[in-house]
Amino acid sequence: MASFQTFVFLTISFVLIASAFLSFKMRKKLKHSYSMMIPMSLGTNIGLTIGILFGAAFSGNLFQSTLISVVIGMTGGIVSAIGFGIMGWLEGFMAGIMGAMMGAMLGAMITAAQAETMVNIFLTLTVSSLLLYLIVPHIPDNDSTIRSKKWFLKPIFTLLLVAFYLLYGAQTSNKPFMPDSKSKTTVEMQHPSSQK
Repeated sequence: MASFQTFVFLTISFVLIASAFLSFKMRKKLKHSYSMMIPMSLGTNIGLTIGILFGAAFSGNLFQSTLISVVIGMTGGIVSAIGFGIMGWLEGFMAGIMGAMMGAMLGAMITAAQAETMVNIFLTLTVSSLLLYLIVPHIPDNDSTIRSKKWFLKPIFTLLLVAFYLLYGAQTSNKPFMPDSKSKTTVEMQHPSSQK
C-alpha cells in the first residue's frame, strides 16, 4: 500500500474514532435534526473520499471499487452516528452508500493525479466535518447575527491547521498513488509520431 493511501486510511480512521466519541459526548446537547445532519455529512464525505481512492486504484473494475467503497462508506456512516440512535444510523448509512457510489464513479473516470487532488479536497471536507460537533450546539434558535469579529479568526485558523496537515499528507508521495495509465495512453494517442 502506498504511503498516500496509508495517510488517507489513518486520517479517516481518526475521523471515525473522534466522531464516535463525540457522538456519545454531544448526543444530549444536539437537537434531533442536528444529530441526523452530522452523520449525513460525515457519511457522504467518507464515502466520497474512499470511493475516489478505490475508483482510481481499481480503474477499469467499477464493480469491485464500488462494492468495497460502499461497504466502507456505510460502515463509516454508521460509526459516525453510533451515539445518536436509529435515525442517525440510517442517515449515516444511506449517505455513506450514496457518497461511495458517486466517488467510485468519479475515481474511475479521472486520472490518478486528478484522483489524488480530489481525495485531498474531500479529505479536507471530511476532517472539517468534525468541527460541526463544536459549532452546531452554539447556534442560537432565532438569532443569526455575529456577536464579535473574533469569531472570524476561529474558522480561518482551523482551515489553516487542517490545510497544513493535509499538505503534509500530500507530500508523503511525490508521484501519484498508482500508475497513471490513462494519461499515458492519451499522450501516445495524441503524438503517434513520437514512437518512431
